[in-house]
Formats: sequence, structure tokens, C-alpha cells
Amino acid sequence: MTDIDKFQESQAIDSSGKTGPQGPPGEKGEIGPIGPPGPLGAKGDAGSIGPPGPMGSKGEMGPIGPPGPLGAKGDAGSIGPPGPRGTKGEMGPIGPPGLLGAKGDVGPMGPPGQIGQKGEIGLPGPQGIAGASGAIGLPGLKGEPGQPGKDCKTEGLKPPETDEKRLGTLSYPAKSCAETKDASVYINPSHPFEVECNKKEKKACLKLQDIDDQIRDAEAVTFSNKAFWLSDKFNLTKFYNLKVSQLSYILAMSTGVTQKIKFHCKNTVVSNKTNEAVLMLLWNDNIVGPEATKEMPMHYQILEDTNTCKAEGGMWESVEIELKTNLNTRLPVIDFYIQDIRPSLEQKVFLELLELCFSYDTPDS
Repeated sequence: MTDIDKFQESQAIDSSGKTGPQGPPGEKGEIGPIGPPGPLGAKGDAGSIGPPGPMGSKGEMGPIGPPGPLGAKGDAGSIGPPGPRGTKGEMGPIGPPGLLGAKGDVGPMGPPGQIGQKGEIGLPGPQGIAGASGAIGLPGLKGEPGQPGKDCKTEGLKPPETDEKRLGTLSYPAKSCAETKDASVYINPSHPFEVECNKKEKKACLKLQDIDDQIRDAEAVTFSNKAFWLSDKFNLTKFYNLKVSQLSYILAMSTGVTQKIKFHCKNTVVSNKTNEAVLMLLWNDNIVGPEATKEMPMHYQILEDTNTCKAEGGMWESVEIELKTNLNTRLPVIDFYIQDIRPSLEQKVFLELLELCFSYDTPDS
């Protein structure tokens, strides 16, 4: 019997009497069935944020947003490939004049100019060369008997000149070696001088002077304490044994020049080093050394097998130097610049001409 049944039975028994006092609490009953949902309560407070849910599927692309603010300047990019060749532009304006270039070679001799006006009568010239003997005149009238003569000697008197005129002699000089077959010839009708003609090589070479140790010692040039041009102590006319006008004459008749010089040296050297090299001033005022330059391709050659020049020792040594050109405007050399200066030593130099030859063409036959 359940507690409810017991309660109902007690109520039935005591239904005629008074209600008794409340009995003690009964035992906890079993859970009853779930009742119907109650009415909707008031909205509660927001709960705490839950953990992130799983990633949803990719949505559709939204609209393009407004431009953002200008960013900082980026690093320079690498150089791109060359673009296509553009069209030819218009000619620009003429630029300013360039720097003055190096002095060029003297040009070839021009054609003869027109005959100028008659000049004033010049001073009397030197006495000319004796002419050839004239023809024998007719016999004169018989003269009166003369006074008795004194004894005289005929020794040492020159024989009478002959009527023969040979081309290439001092009294009848040729224009060039091409006009005569002789080996030793006088040329230049206005101011004759002697040359040696090499018919095989078609060269006219100057007559050389004999040089000995006595001449070298007497005419040697002593060095200064700094680099110097030899022209201050160097006689060009004596070196070539010709006047400038005579050199000009044979140059005008030539097609090229070869020159060889013997450089006598005491306590000095001749080398290819820039600070020791001898520089040479040419006929056309250009300067050359032992090496070609962009300003002057011509240079001289040191014949090393002849080079015995020494920086010290106090003895005379020597070296031979050679120059060649196919123009008639460069040679001969007219001055020398000495650079190898050693103030503690007595330095000397003497120049000897070994060869100066002028090439020529023979006229067509």
C-alpha cells in the first residue's frame, strides 16, 4: 500500500471525527511525467562568445573596394630589355668648335706661282767661276821689239781650262742624279753641292764628313742640369754641311728620306724609357721619340746591336739611330731634346751623321 492509499484510508476512518494534526512528510515520490512547456520567459543576458565554428564554403566575390592610400616608394626595378629602334630624329644644331688639333705635316710643294714684278737691283754677287777659254783671235800687227825679259818659272801654274762641259760638275751642275750617270755629282744649278748617286736604289746621298776623336772631343756638348734642346749648342748647317736652301732643294726633288745618326755618349744612355728617351724635332716641326703615338705615327729606331751607351763609367760609347719616311716633308732632323740628366756626373754628347739619302724618281723615257 502506497502512502497515498494509506492517507485516503485514514481519512475514511476519521471522516466522522475532527481533522487530526498534519502528519510527517512522506518519502520522496518518483519523478512525475514532463509537463507541458511553460510560457516564454523574458530575454536573458547574452552568453559568452563560443569557440569558432568550422570554416564555411567560399562565398561569392564581393564588389571592388575604394582605392587605398598611396604606399611608400618602392625599390627601383631592374633595367628592362632595350626597346625597339626609334625613328631617325632631326639633325641637331652645330656644336661648338673642337680643340685645336696637332700640327699636320707640311703639304706637297705647290705649282710655281706667277712671275712677280721686277725687283730692285740687288747687291753685286760674289765673283763667278772662271769661264772656259775663248776661241783664238786673229794674229795682231807686229809689235815693237820689247825690253829684255827676266828669267821666270812656270811651276805651280794651272793648265788652261778646256772647252768641255760635263753635266754634274761644279761649273755645270745637274738638276738631280737622274740626269747623269756619274756616281759623284754636283746638283742644284743655283747653289751647287755634291751628292753621291746610287743608281740602283735611286737615291742621292749627302757627302759625309770625316770625324775623328779629336773633332768629337773638341765639339762635344756638355749637358746642363736640366733637360734641354741641343739647338742652343748645335750648328745645323755644319752638321749637314749644307745651307737650309740647299736642303729644301733636294727635298723638293725627292719622294722619301732615310737618315742614320751616330749618337756618341758619355755617362748617358739612349733608351725607350719615357724619362730617358731622346726626342727629335723633324723638318715639319713635329716631335718624335722611340715609340709611335696617336699624334705622330712616325718614330725612330734604336739599333740595339750598336748600343753601348752607359749611365756612368766616364768613357765614350755610342749608339746608332735610324729614321725612315716615304714623305719629303718630315726629314731631316733639325733638333734634339736631351732628357737623361745626372747632375753628379759630367755628361757629354756628340752627333755624327752616318747617312742622309733622298729617294728620287727617274723621268719616263
